[in-house]
Amino acid sequence: MNKKLYYTICSAVIGVFLIVWSAAFVYCSIKFKPSEMQKPQPEVTKSEIKENSAIQNISTKEDNLAENYYLIVCENDVLTVYEVKNGEKTFTETLDINVSQMRKSDKEEFMRGVKVNSKIELAHIIEDYAS
Repeated sequence: MNKKLYYTICSAVIGVFLIVWSAAFVYCSIKFKPSEMQKPQPEVTKSEIKENSAIQNISTKEDNLAENYYLIVCENDVLTVYEVKNGEKTFTETLDINVSQMRKSDKEEFMRGVKVNSKIELAHIIEDYAS
């Protein structure tokens, strides 16, 4: 193929790409204006704010108490699983996973503790690291 023809084709393809991309950018910037995206907020009185904050505080305390999960922690190069119910940590099991052969980032993550929301997620993590 002739070099001149090759360069002409390449520049035409790049030019078409830039034109299409520019048109898409202009279309999106016109269609999704920041001023239209921000809807005006209704006026809220101070008493409503106090009531809402009190309700949120009560609900977050209840949520924290009702939160149940599993915590996997690396202690002395051994992965230990704890079940956390209502803020109380209970030992569940010790995993037979070789921590010394883990990647450094994974090991550091387990040192900080990995929160797992269900037994299914726990089983997936055990399966991933045991093999």
